[in-house]
Amino acid sequence: MVSGRAFDDRDREGGQPVAIVSDDVAERIWPGADAIGKRLKMGSLASDGPWLTVVGVARSTRYRTLDTAHPTIYLPAAQFQMTAELLVLQVSVPFDQVAASARARLAAIDKDVRVVQIVPFARMLDRPLARPRFQASLSSAFGLTALMLAAVGLYAVIAASVRQRSRELALRVAIGANAADLRRLVLGEAIRLAGTGAIAGLLFAALAGRWVSGLLAGVSPLDPPTLAGAAVLLMAAAVAAAYVPMRRAARADVGVLLRE
Repeated sequence: MVSGRAFDDRDREGGQPVAIVSDDVAERIWPGADAIGKRLKMGSLASDGPWLTVVGVARSTRYRTLDTAHPTIYLPAAQFQMTAELLVLQVSVPFDQVAASARARLAAIDKDVRVVQIVPFARMLDRPLARPRFQASLSSAFGLTALMLAAVGLYAVIAASVRQRSRELALRVAIGANAADLRRLVLGEAIRLAGTGAIAGLLFAALAGRWVSGLLAGVSPLDPPTLAGAAVLLMAAAVAAAYVPMRRAARADVGVLLRE
């Protein structure tokens, strides 16, 4: 709720017809004004429906589709019921046991009540969520593939660059450099290179995030754990790519390398 109140016992059959509207409905019908206490009617002004008094404003929400929030008007079920009544149960026992117990209890209360179906809420969401889940799975697969290709490519480029410097590293060893000196030199350059690329990639991701925000529902395009994980993986690939050939160069015969 943004303002006003939720439905309560006052909103029953025979009482004053009321409604709760989403904030986008309130802004569209009464821009810049407080919607609480305003009246509206379903359909045209000539319709036989009653005037509804707005008692609350709620945040806009997504239902049926996850990509767009739809303007919504809520009516109390006791005053306006168009469909069969629903009973929602929050339980922690197996579903089959819940279904049998619910049917038995409803039959004990009123044997004429017809239970159309009892289904888990997750199954009710399978159809509307099927397309978003497929898109999320496909995007995740492409993202992971791109990340692995980037890591392999980065590894190959840095490893080749360090191997080409084998004679330089051997010369440094010949004039007194030790393994620690080589590690600081090679790994430091690799970390600086990968760090610069990671910073540039994070900045580009921040700029490009708005392009994919329409495909996301309840998830920010700038997810810090995901971005940090990708950056750490690429940094690790760069360090590994530099460390392996650097270690080989440090252990190689300096005389042989210098004569080549």
